[in-house]
Amino acid sequence: MALVVAPDLLVRVDGSASRSIEIVVGSGTNRRSYSHESEELAAFLACAPEVANRDSLAAAVAEAINLEQSEAGKLTDFLLLEGLFVEKSSSPDEGAERWKRSGWQEALAYHRASQNLRFNRDAKNYLNAITKQLLRSERGEDYRQPGPFKGYFSDDVLPLGELGEGAPTSKITLYEVFRRTRPFRPYAPGPLRADQLVAIMRHTYGVDAECEGLLGPYFRRTTPSGGARHPIEAYVLVNEVCGVSAGLYHYAPLPHALRPLRYGDYRETLTQNCFDKPGIKTASVVIVLTVRWLRHMWKYRYAKSYRMVLMDVGHAIQTNLLNAHAVGVQCFPCPSIFDQGLEEFLGLRNPLDEGVIYAIGMGPAKPIEEGDTYFPEHQF
Repeated sequence: MALVVAPDLLVRVDGSASRSIEIVVGSGTNRRSYSHESEELAAFLACAPEVANRDSLAAAVAEAINLEQSEAGKLTDFLLLEGLFVEKSSSPDEGAERWKRSGWQEALAYHRASQNLRFNRDAKNYLNAITKQLLRSERGEDYRQPGPFKGYFSDDVLPLGELGEGAPTSKITLYEVFRRTRPFRPYAPGPLRADQLVAIMRHTYGVDAECEGLLGPYFRRTTPSGGARHPIEAYVLVNEVCGVSAGLYHYAPLPHALRPLRYGDYRETLTQNCFDKPGIKTASVVIVLTVRWLRHMWKYRYAKSYRMVLMDVGHAIQTNLLNAHAVGVQCFPCPSIFDQGLEEFLGLRNPLDEGVIYAIGMGPAKPIEEGDTYFPEHQF
């Protein structure tokens, strides 16, 4: 049967001066990695042709890498033994082909790479493993655990408590919040009230309680987060809010305040970096969410945990939307972001330390007209 390169094989070439080459194959606990110095081998694996049998593969390897036949035979046996070359399937993987045709080639590679990964390699004694990791960090043998919140070297803050306690939500039922939920429609005219912004920030991104754990203090918040890591940060672009100067702010959960980063009208900058979405251009407020990757990955050191971070982002978005609808605010969820432009605007130095992930436009909601509901009463 014909032989082809393993469908989940990846070839990585380090772009630095070392030009190290890594060959990766398999998924989950069967994921294997090999280092190699031959750029010719990397190029061969990246575009290797289908071959008829083992001898044809050995001949192709010898020609591509300029090896003696005996050495090419040894390398060929290694490629077959380790599963870098496999027998061609009589039934093509139609699912994988659809992903590729849809432009999801890189997503497919990550999906396969992170399938079936175990939560923790030392699953039998997780407590011992995480304690050792914490000690290595404290001794300087590993990078220090990032704190629960991003800090700024400035005491210049706008305490949101000074703007009021927030719009009241205690008498609003969950059903009523769902009834107010709609696909995006144009905002009502006028600015957002300060008490509406205060309520949304407090009940979405604020802190409910401080707790002490093995890894230090952690905080109970209204949004779920894997391992209580809460790596999400919220930046607030104020365009029109009663009593708040226009500009860019960073939200500090403690002490529930906005830290001004720059004042001014940046509506056009945000709009351009959100691909001219009308729900961003006309918003009274835009919340830009970022992820402090190291805050999460310090504890969860396996690739599948990237999925958990994306779930954290989704939890925060949904909580934001529900809180906004509860206080009469219309939202425009916006995944259409230009990462680099927003990261430069926010002043983020390294997107692999902290990177932009999402934006949410907000403005006053129009009143719901009689009968305008997706959930008629008789359905409940």
